[in-house]
Amino acid sequence: MITAVISINTLAAPLGFLAAGQVLERWGVVPLFTLVVAGMTWIAIVLAAIVLRHRDAEAPSAELAV
Repeated sequence: MITAVISINTLAAPLGFLAAGQVLERWGVVPLFTLVVAGMTWIAIVLAAIVLRHRDAEAPSAELAV
């Protein structure tokens, strides 16, 4: 899984730099940072929804084995 994430990041990074440069040139820093924060928040919400949907119904208890 980590190999796939690193590969996607390596391929997408130049496009991100290009897009960020265009946004900075046209609109400035505030809209770029707003987009980054909104994107990170959206991804966190999506990942939380996935985790909450796929959690086990019966979580293992934290009791000590005797």
